[in-house]
Amino acid sequence: MVADLLHFNLREVHFLLERTCKRFLLTQEKIDEYCQYLQEHAGVFIKIKKESKKQGAKKVKTPNVIGREIEAIVRIYEALMKLVHTEGTENYDLAMKAFRAFVSLYNDLLRRLLKGRTQLDRVKKAASIKKLAGEYIDAKLNLGSAGEDGTLYSHIAFWHFPEMILRHGDLADLSTQALEHLHWLRKKQKGLPRSQQ
Repeated sequence: MVADLLHFNLREVHFLLERTCKRFLLTQEKIDEYCQYLQEHAGVFIKIKKESKKQGAKKVKTPNVIGREIEAIVRIYEALMKLVHTEGTENYDLAMKAFRAFVSLYNDLLRRLLKGRTQLDRVKKAASIKKLAGEYIDAKLNLGSAGEDGTLYSHIAFWHFPEMILRHGDLADLSTQALEHLHWLRKKQKGLPRSQQ
C-alpha cells in the first residue's frame, strides 16, 4: 500500500505517520501492529512510541520539507486514510475520491502551471484550485466530526500544495499551516447545531 516509500527520506514523512498513529490508534499494541503491517507490506521500518499522560506529549517537529515530499505524501495518503476511516464507509470513499482528485490536480500543476507561464497565470490557476479546495473542505466538514478528522490530509493536498509550489517550492510550513487552518475551521463551527455544521 505504501510501496516505494523507502525511495524517499523516511524522516521527511515520519511526522505524518507518527501524528496519525497517535491520534487514531489508542494503545501502544495497536501502534506496534500497524508498524508491523508497514514493515511486512511496504518494507517500511518505523518505531512509534505513544507517550503516557504523565510524560506529556512530545511535539513532533515539522521537517524541512523538500519538493519530493509531495510525492511521498501522495504515496502514504491511502495508508493514512485507512487509519482515519473504516474502509468501505462513505467517509473513506470520499477521502479516496479526494486523493485521486488531488493526484490529478497535482499532475496538472506540474505539467501546465510551472512551465512557461506568467506569474499572473500561476496566481489565477492557484486561486481556482484553492476555491475548489475550499468548497471541498466545507462539504466534507458537513459530515461531522468523523469528516473533520479525515479532512487534514485532504486539506494539505488541496489547499497548501498549490500555494507553496507557487511561492518557491518550499513546503517547510505545510503541516503547521494545515493544522492551524483546520483548528480555525473547527472553532468557527463550534456551537452550531450539527445540521448546520
